[in-house]
Amino acid sequence: MQIQPDNTRKRRFFGRWFARRATACVVVCPFLALLDACTSPRYRWVAWVAAGWGGLQLTLSLVRYLTGCDDERNYL
Repeated sequence: MQIQPDNTRKRRFFGRWFARRATACVVVCPFLALLDACTSPRYRWVAWVAAGWGGLQLTLSLVRYLTGCDDERNYL
């Protein structure tokens, strides 16, 4: 059994963490867009949700990547 370097392990954890969050965003936002189109066709509130969630994703990803957080030492 080969022991992986700490940097490789952190990148793997970051990739998994980011993929989970991105998948959730990609699944939920189209559902909200459909709900928005059915309930209030004049005002597109889903754009605010997508922009806010995307901004949060970007900010958390940068913080987590730059600080070297992993699943064992989660600082967020």
